Amino acid sequence: MSKFILFISSLFIFTNIYSQNKPKTILWEITRTGSNLKSYLFGTFHDVNPDFFDSLTNSVAKLKTSDILYVEEVNIVRDKSNILQNPSIWNKSKWDSILSKEQALIFETFIAKAERNEFNNLPPLILSKAIAGMYLKDFCQFNSSSEYLSLDGKIEKLAHENNKKVLSLDENQADLLTMASKAVDSNLNLEYAKGIINLMSKMLNDDMSNCNIITEYESFNIDYMLEVDYTKYSNQSPLLIDRNIKWTKILDNSLKKYNCFIAVGFKHLFYKQGLIQQFRALGYKVSPIIA
Repeated sequence: MSKFILFISSLFIFTNIYSQNKPKTILWEITRTGSNLKSYLFGTFHDVNPDFFDSLTNSVAKLKTSDILYVEEVNIVRDKSNILQNPSIWNKSKWDSILSKEQALIFETFIAKAERNEFNNLPPLILSKAIAGMYLKDFCQFNSSSEYLSLDGKIEKLAHENNKKVLSLDENQADLLTMASKAVDSNLNLEYAKGIINLMSKMLNDDMSNCNIITEYESFNIDYMLEVDYTKYSNQSPLLIDRNIKWTKILDNSLKKYNCFIAVGFKHLFYKQGLIQQFRALGYKVSPIIA
């Protein structure tokens, strides 16, 4: 009997962890004992068609009932802080020094076809984000919105239309990325370069095999890996943990006073160092709900 009870207990713990890691949603409710406030944490995917948010009726309703919307970077700041501006820390010679002959041929062919010579002046970290955006937003999605907004921008626009206060968690992401690019070591630059060439090659060859990441997100097929220690990853995304720590401090103050809707990149919800676990460590109850 004791073995059976132990088995059932272990099964319950495993099932609970599994359901938390893969809850089939991108919306989480934040509450605290002794408080009537309810806030919501929404994981965005910056490059997904912004009209996708219109289909998330419960998420839209929760946004409309909130007092404040927090986004990573408000539209007016994002428009002024273009990450494709030349950060003056990279050039074609540096690209030539880290690319093989085969990679360099793909790189040059893509830049010529896309007519984007400015890509030569972008360091690997920043160019990797730009190329991933091109692949996911322009290459993978044929029915993109007529409005040039990110999913985050769409949420912000809806908040303004409903007279909600909108606040930015970051001051200037372009500056953050430029500083992070300067700190990236040579091995990580090579990894970024490999990913860039891979996506360039796929676009040149009409290869949509990586587009399934959008389908996975839109079907809520996400593993949040809440028990995984992200500090153990050798190829950590720069600024992810640092920004999560900074944002948690900002948001903790607001969560105690207001009903907040927090819309940030869904990767910021992942791992032990993600916002979900950080809020729980502060005493909040964070529960997945239907998006």
